[in-house]
Amino acid sequence: MKIVVIIPSRTAPFKLQEMLQEARRLESGKHDVRYVVGIDDDDQNTLAMGTMLRLQSPQYRYRVFKRMSSLGQMSNIIAGENPSDCYCSLGNDAEIMTHDWDEAIHKAWSVRPDGVFWWKGCECPIVSDRWFKAAGYLYTDYFPFWWDDNWLIQLWAMASDGPQLFIEAALADKPLGTLRMRDLLFWTRFYGAMKPERQREAARIAIALGWPVGSLEDETGDVKDHFWKMIESVEKGQGEKEPPTPEYLKAFERAQRLVA
Repeated sequence: MKIVVIIPSRTAPFKLQEMLQEARRLESGKHDVRYVVGIDDDDQNTLAMGTMLRLQSPQYRYRVFKRMSSLGQMSNIIAGENPSDCYCSLGNDAEIMTHDWDEAIHKAWSVRPDGVFWWKGCECPIVSDRWFKAAGYLYTDYFPFWWDDNWLIQLWAMASDGPQLFIEAALADKPLGTLRMRDLLFWTRFYGAMKPERQREAARIAIALGWPVGSLEDETGDVKDHFWKMIESVEKGQGEKEPPTPEYLKAFERAQRLVA
């Protein structure tokens, strides 16, 4: 089986190195696993680390991008350029906890080769090539941070008319401090307002895969009251931030137009 692990990474080169080396150490050795790091063209430290890693092993690759408004865009391009049976999207702050994790992906994919799967303990997705081709993307490109995973969770639930599928392998997601997150209440409202688009997308993907179109009323991934409270708490504790990038402002203005 061929697995491509996609890791968008910025300004954390040694954390990236640690994450990649640990992932490789825990492989079963039974499958063709490649790691492709997405690097912004103004991030020279991560580029230097990517160059060093590529010299260490042909399993490591990187792709340099002009900085984008969302990490989802970066992941979509990498997946399109690196055909595989499954695409495993991870952050540079993730820690794989299970030996033979690639074999766990293979076992899940063998049962459901058109599936989308998740790690135990974390909502980082593993997307089959069949789903990727039917959908045309791994992630929506609306969100600069955070909501991409929830979008995919609900899209899967509505298209498949079933629950999330978990592989028999655990992942710890330990987010590093970020200066990018802002306007969290706006992005939360925007995510909720875009549910009709997720329903349309779910129907389109189900038809492309030859599945029956279900009710599309699944509430998996909806914004619940307790989540609003958590968002408000995170918003209050954000502290100092970098100035918003032009890419962020472009994404924000696009979302404002769609809401309007």
